[in-house]
Amino acid sequence: MKLKIGDRVLDAEFSIEQFSKPDTLAITLESRGPARNPDYTDCLYILLRALCDAEATILSIEVVSKRTQDLDVASRQLAFRYPLRLDRETNILKLKSRVGNLQRKIGSNSKTRGGGNRTRKLRILFQTKTFSQKEFRESVRDSRSSLRRRAFALLWNPAHWPIEEYLAELNEARLGSLGRWSTGARRSGIFEGDFLLLFQVGRHGKGLIGSGTAQAHGGRGIECVFRDRHWRNKNTDTNYIDVAWGDLIHPDDKFSAGQFVEQFPQVSWDHLQGSGTQIPTDVGVSLVKQFQEHIRSESLESPEVSDARAEVERLAGKTQRSSAPKRRSGRTRQLTADQRRSIERRAMKLAETYLKKQGWTSIVDTSAGNPFDYYCKRAGAEIWVEVKGTTSAGSSVVLTRNEVRHHRSVHPRSSLIIVHSIRLTGKNRYVAGAGTLIEVRPWKIHEADLDPIGFDYTTGL
Repeated sequence: MKLKIGDRVLDAEFSIEQFSKPDTLAITLESRGPARNPDYTDCLYILLRALCDAEATILSIEVVSKRTQDLDVASRQLAFRYPLRLDRETNILKLKSRVGNLQRKIGSNSKTRGGGNRTRKLRILFQTKTFSQKEFRESVRDSRSSLRRRAFALLWNPAHWPIEEYLAELNEARLGSLGRWSTGARRSGIFEGDFLLLFQVGRHGKGLIGSGTAQAHGGRGIECVFRDRHWRNKNTDTNYIDVAWGDLIHPDDKFSAGQFVEQFPQVSWDHLQGSGTQIPTDVGVSLVKQFQEHIRSESLESPEVSDARAEVERLAGKTQRSSAPKRRSGRTRQLTADQRRSIERRAMKLAETYLKKQGWTSIVDTSAGNPFDYYCKRAGAEIWVEVKGTTSAGSSVVLTRNEVRHHRSVHPRSSLIIVHSIRLTGKNRYVAGAGTLIEVRPWKIHEADLDPIGFDYTTGL
C-alpha cells in the first residue's frame, strides 16, 4: 500500500492489518534502503499525523527487521512510555524525530557508524475508538479524508497590509497564480492539500474572504511551510506558505463572521493566535462549503461561470450596469478568449494522460461538435467523458443543455473530469499550467446541483 499526496505517489510501502489482540490494529512500514522506499520519512510523518487525528493510543512501536526477529518484544520496542496517547495537539514533528532516534540502537552493533539506522522496518500497534480497521485504512488511503487533511486559519488585517496589495493578490488568484501568505509563528505541520481559510480581522470587520489549499514549496517534500524575507521588515525572515486559492473575494463581499461563529463554539474566534492557527477539520470543511454557497448566492462564482453568466446577460440585451453584479475597483476581470482556450487545452491534455493511465486503450477526442470530450473503450467497456478546466477550486463549472442531456442518457457510463487550480503564466497570462485532476464516475447529474443561468422562452408568436 502506498500514499498519494497532491499529484505524487509516495514511494514507501506499508500495510494496515488487524492484530491478534482484540481491537488492535498494526501499521507495518517497510524499511528504506539504497533502492527502495526513498519516501519512508514522509510516509511515517503522514501516518503519525493520521494517528494523532484519530486520537489513537499507541500500545507499542517495534523494530521488526531480520536482525531483531530473535529478540523479545521488550528488546524490539522503542523506549516510549506506553500506552502513548495521541491527539490533535501532539507535536508530530517531535514525535517523528523521537521515533527515528529511538530505533537506531535496537538490535544494532554498538560500533555501527553514524549511530545506527533511523529508517528501519517498524510495526506500530494501536487502538482507536473512532475507526474500524476498514475505516482507518480507507481514510488513510484517501488523501481528501479528514485523517489526511487538516485546516488552518490565515489572517488579513487591512490595518497592517494595505488593501491595494490584497487586491493585487486577488487578481493574481483570478488568473490561477499561486499565492503566498504568512503562517505567523507556525514553522511546520502544514502538508500539501491541507485546507487554508483566510479571515479578515481588525476594526474594519471580520469574516471569511478566501479559501484554498497548501502547496509544496520548491520540492521540499510534504512540509509546506518555508522561510523567506519578512513581508514588512526586510532585515529578518518569517514563515510562509504557498496557497492555491480556490476562492478569493473582495473584502466588501466577505462572509461575515456573524453568520458562522455561533455554529462553531469550539473555536475561539476572537482569540485566533495569528496566521497558521489550526482549526478542527470538520469546522474547516463546513466553512469551505458555506463560503462557496455564499459566493454562489452573491454571484461571486468562479471566472468561467461568471463569464458565462455575463455572456447570457449580454445576449438577453442586458448591460452589466443594469443587471450583473457590480464590479468594484480591484474585482477580478473576465478571462480572455485566448486564456479560456489555453485552460481548455491544459485540461484536455491532463485528462488524456490520466485516461491512458486508467487503462483505456481507445481514447478518441470528440470535443469538436459533440456534447462530450472523449469517447473511451477497453475490453468491452465504454465511457463518455466530459472535461472541465478552471483556475478556481472547481466548486462550479458550466454545462450546456446538450451536455446535461447526453450524460444523463448514457449514465452510468458517464464520467466528469474536473481539472481545477490551473495557473496562467507567461506574457499576458496565456500559458496554462499545473492543475489538479478529479474524476467523478459514474457521473449522475442531480437536478439540485444545476443552477440555470438562462432560459429559452417560447412567446407563442
